[in-house]
Amino acid sequence: MPSSMSVPVHALSSSPPPPAHVRRQPHSVVFGAPSSSSSSSSGDHPLLTLSPPSSLLSPPRVRDDALFWLRDDSRSDCAVLEALRNENAYQEGVCAPLDSFRCVLYDEMKSFMKESDTSAPVPHGPYEYYRRTVESKSYKIHCRRPKNMEYRDDLDDKALHVDGFYDPSFEVTGEDEEILLDENEEAKAHAHYVVGCVAISPSHQLMAYTVDTSGYETYDLRIVRLDTAKKANHELVDEIKNIDGHVTWGKDDDTIFYCKLDDAHRPYQVYRHTVAESADDDDVKLFEESDERHWVDLSKTRSGRFVVISSDSPETSEAHVIDLDDNNGTPTPRVIAAREHGCRYTLDHRGSLFYLVANRSANKTKEYLESTLCTLPVSAVLDGSAKEKGRTLWREVPSFPYEGEKDPERPERPIRMLESVSCFQTFLALSGRRDGYAAVWVLRPKSAPQGEHEEATPDFHVHQVFFQEPGSTVLEGPNRDYESKMLRVCHESMRMPSRDLDLDTRAEHLPLFVVKQQEVPGGYDQKDYRTASVAVPPEVRSTCFDGDEVEANSPPVRMTLMWKADMYEGEAIPKNAPVLLYAYGAYGVCIDPEFDFKRLPLLNRGFVYAIAHVRGGGEEGRNWYEGATGAKYLTKKRTFLDLVECARYLKREGICAPDKLCVEGRSAGGLTVGAALNLDPGVFDCAIAGVPFVDIMTTMCDSTIPLTVTEWEEWGNPNETAFHDYMCSYSPIDNVRGEKYPPMLCTSGLHDPRVAYWEPLKWVTTLRDTASGGPFLSKCDLESGHFSASDRYRYLRERAYELAFVISVISNK
Repeated sequence: MPSSMSVPVHALSSSPPPPAHVRRQPHSVVFGAPSSSSSSSSGDHPLLTLSPPSSLLSPPRVRDDALFWLRDDSRSDCAVLEALRNENAYQEGVCAPLDSFRCVLYDEMKSFMKESDTSAPVPHGPYEYYRRTVESKSYKIHCRRPKNMEYRDDLDDKALHVDGFYDPSFEVTGEDEEILLDENEEAKAHAHYVVGCVAISPSHQLMAYTVDTSGYETYDLRIVRLDTAKKANHELVDEIKNIDGHVTWGKDDDTIFYCKLDDAHRPYQVYRHTVAESADDDDVKLFEESDERHWVDLSKTRSGRFVVISSDSPETSEAHVIDLDDNNGTPTPRVIAAREHGCRYTLDHRGSLFYLVANRSANKTKEYLESTLCTLPVSAVLDGSAKEKGRTLWREVPSFPYEGEKDPERPERPIRMLESVSCFQTFLALSGRRDGYAAVWVLRPKSAPQGEHEEATPDFHVHQVFFQEPGSTVLEGPNRDYESKMLRVCHESMRMPSRDLDLDTRAEHLPLFVVKQQEVPGGYDQKDYRTASVAVPPEVRSTCFDGDEVEANSPPVRMTLMWKADMYEGEAIPKNAPVLLYAYGAYGVCIDPEFDFKRLPLLNRGFVYAIAHVRGGGEEGRNWYEGATGAKYLTKKRTFLDLVECARYLKREGICAPDKLCVEGRSAGGLTVGAALNLDPGVFDCAIAGVPFVDIMTTMCDSTIPLTVTEWEEWGNPNETAFHDYMCSYSPIDNVRGEKYPPMLCTSGLHDPRVAYWEPLKWVTTLRDTASGGPFLSKCDLESGHFSASDRYRYLRERAYELAFVISVISNK
C-alpha cells in the first residue's frame, strides 16, 4: 500500500448513540388486484389496467410496512422532518472528527477547479453563445457576442490543429459581450436554483429559460427581451409556471411550445403558447399522451422546419412532427410511424427526407437488437401515408449497414452500434459506440441532392472521428447551425481533461481544430496518471449465491481503472491498493471513461478508482442491457452478481488490499450497491449509496409515485405474478441479512421526485435493526433534489464529506 495512506486520518466517532428507535406503525401494502375490502399503499391502483387482469396476483398478497408512515408527499410533516433531522444530527456526530479533514479535501478539489472559466463558444446565427463562471460565484453566467465570421469561415488559414490551441485573440473577452442570464443574481433568493434549458428565439431577440427552485424538477418558464444596449437585466415579457423543463420555439418569436405535467410528474401534454399575448389558460393543446408508461419531450429539427414531439417509454418510441412551414391555422402533429411495441427510434430532418436511427426496418421479419440508419420521405409523413403504411416506407442507408461489422470472437456482439443522427445541410453525424466506447461518424454525400430532393437511399462517404488516446470518449458537442460546415465534438478520457474540437467537413482528411481545452490548475499533469482496462473472465464468475448462479458462458465484465503512477512504480497494474469501485448498471446507461477532477484527492492518496461496466448498462451494446446476455426484468440479478464478482476479482488478483474496498453507486446504482451488499456483505469494506433506489417493492406497486409506471418496463411490475417473487428476491430493503455489513453513508434529497427521501431512510433503519457492523448513516439534504446541491461550491463540500468518510473508513482498517 502506498506510504501516503499511512498519514493518520481520524476515525469515525463511536460515541453518538443512534437516533431513538424509529416508531413502527402497521400499514398494509397490497400487491395484485386489491379487493374492495383491502387498501393499497396509495389507496387504490388506478393504473393496473396497463397489465392484463390475468397477469395480476390473485388473490392479492398483503405485507406490512411498519415504516410506511415516513412517506410524506407534502414534505412538511413535522414528525417526518424531525426523524430526518435526528438522522442528520447522528451522522454529523459520527463524522465530527473528520471536520478539519473535509476542509482539506474541499480545498484540494477547489484547487483543481478553474473557478473563473469560459465554455467553448457555440456559433448560432449571428452570435456565439457561451457560459462563464467567476471565482467565488456559485452559478453560471450565460453570454453571447457577435460571431467572428472570419474565424468560422476560414479555419484552414489559422495555425490550429488537433494538438494546438487558438491564438489568444480568439479567446472570449468582455468586448461586445452581452450577458443574457446571470444565474447568481436570480439564485440569491433561493436555496436551490437549477436552469433546465435556455432557448434563443429565431430572431435572437428573445430568450426563454426554465428554472427549478425546489429540486422537485417542476419548472417555471420565463421569456425575456434581449436588449443589446442593456447587456444585462433584460425585460421580462412572459411567464408560465409549473411545467416541464424543456421548451421549443416555433418558426418565429410569436410562438413557443411546452409540456405540462400530470399528477405523477410525467410530461404528457404539449401546448402552443402565443408569447406576451395569451394567458396559459388560452394556450392550445396539440397533443396528449394517455399511456402512462410514456413520457413526452419536445425538440426541433436542426433544419428549423419541424417541432418533434417524442413520446417514449423504455421499450417503445413514437414521434409526431409539426410542420412549421404550414401556416393553415392550428398545426396538426403528424406521426412518423404508428406505435409498435418494442420499436424504438430517434430522428432528424434534411431536405426531402427524415433520417431515423431505429431498431427495426421496413422488413417486418427483421428486428435488430442494435439500431440501423433509415430514411423516410417527408411527403409520406405530411400526406398521412406514413401513418397508414408504417415502417414499410423506411429504407436502410446502404453506406452504413447494420451487418457491416462483427466481432469474430463474439459474433453476438456488434462492433458498432448507433444511438442518434444529426442532420446538417451538407453532411450527417452519427453518434453511437464502437468496441465498447462512445464514437462519432461523419457521413458526407457522394453526390449533391437536386434542390431539396434526394434519393430515398442516398450514398455516403463514411468517416469515424478517431483519436489515439486509448479508452477515450468521443461525443457530439453542441451544434446549432444547420448550414455549418463544422462539426463540434468533445473528447476526453479518465486522465485527459475534456476538449472541444471543430471538425472541418469540407476537407477530405477532416482536420480537427481545438476550440477549448479544459484547464486543470493545481499542478495536474495527465502524464502522472495511468489507466487500464481489465476484464473479469467468465471462468472465474461461476459462483453461486443462494441458488443464483453466474452462468459459465457469460461474457467478460470490463473494469476501467485509474491511479497515480508514482504510487505504484514498476507495476503495470497496481497491487495491494485501496480501491473505490463505482457501478451503475441500469437503463442501458453507459458509464464512460470521463475526466473528473474530484477524483484527484483519492488518486493522490494512492487510491485506485475503478468503474465496473456491469450488465444492465449499455457499454457493450444493447445486448449488454436487455439481450440474451443482458440484465433486465427476470435476469436483473446479473447486474448485482457482476458487481460482486468484480469486487472479488480485485481482491483475488491482489489489485485491492484485503480490507480496503469501497463500493459506490447513485440512484439505480444505489440499488446495484444495496443488492450486491446483500449477496456478499463481507467483500466490501465501505459503501456510499447516493439517493439509492432500495425500497423496490413498496415503491413499484404504487402507480401514484412519480416514475413508477414507466419503471415497470425496466424492472417489472410487482403486482404481476411473473415479477413479484423475483423482484422481492433482490430488493435491498427486503433482503438485509443478519450479518456484518460495512460502514455505509446514504445520501438523499428531501425534494427528490425520482428516488424519494424515505427509501434510504427506511433502508438505514432496517440495517440497524437487522444487520451488525456499520455505522449506517443517512444524510438528507433538506433543500435539494435528486442531483444534490445546485451551488457548485456546496456541491464540492458534499463530495468532500463523502470522500472524507471513505478515506477515514479505509485508512483506519
